[in-house]
Amino acid sequence: MRGLLSERYPGYDQILPTATALPNEPSFDYLPGNVMALALAEPRRLTQSALWNNIGIFCPTNVPLSALRPLRLKSTTIVYDVDLSLRRALALSKLKRSLQLEPNEVEFLRRVSITIDSPRIYSLRMDGPRPRYVEACTDALGSRPDLYRLRSVLVGTVAIDFVFKDNVGVFARLNLLNKVSGSIGAGVVRGESYSIVSENVVFGAAVRPVKLRPPNSKPLLVSMSGVN
Repeated sequence: MRGLLSERYPGYDQILPTATALPNEPSFDYLPGNVMALALAEPRRLTQSALWNNIGIFCPTNVPLSALRPLRLKSTTIVYDVDLSLRRALALSKLKRSLQLEPNEVEFLRRVSITIDSPRIYSLRMDGPRPRYVEACTDALGSRPDLYRLRSVLVGTVAIDFVFKDNVGVFARLNLLNKVSGSIGAGVVRGESYSIVSENVVFGAAVRPVKLRPPNSKPLLVSMSGVN
């Protein structure tokens, strides 16, 4: 997804593990405004977004997605037609970056299309609900150096359709599909149509580093018994 995010949604990165959006869950991992600990797996490059790993430590906003008004975008499709000689080199390069495939695995394919259906951006707005962080949570995370805030998240249905060359066996096809599904972090492999579909999934996020204010310091108490 890193190549697609960089090309169609600049400024958004991929976070693993991917998760299905939960509209009514106020403590969902990927709510806009959440403060979470992230580990950088791959830095952002010219043609690829950054890749982050969710450590599983975060403070939610307690504002569910259903309370936010999303910005709805047009559906988009990217097609890698690797059988056309004039586009072959470019398509192979983009396929390897986007789907993390080896050169011999790319040779199995005739065409790949990635479709993002009903994409929408969720973010906290000035005129919308305000985050309700739990003070004990932010106090506990205040000293961590790996904290980031999710400025906004991308939600939609991701479908990847594969057309294999005729001489590629069923076992090799399914192995490749399972590998791609694992690298994306979500999705159901539909063997008959050779496609991977992830419905209503958070497939991108805009993140920025954040430093939480240290816990409120308690007043210093001085015993007057020792003061003359």
